[in-house]
Amino acid sequence: MPGDPAEVVPLRALPAEVERQAVQRALEACSGNRTRTAERLGISRRQLFNKIREYDLGS
Repeated sequence: MPGDPAEVVPLRALPAEVERQAVQRALEACSGNRTRTAERLGISRRQLFNKIREYDLGS
């Protein structure tokens, strides 16, 4: 189960997982507003769209 505290994640996958969680939390905090989310994360909207696609976070 993803997010399970007992789950063991390979170290090389950790940075991507941390980034995915950060993007997901920022999207939730901004109620899905992608412009505000990008600003809050300090990235461009294009970069945010790429991250959403990369981590399959789109709705």
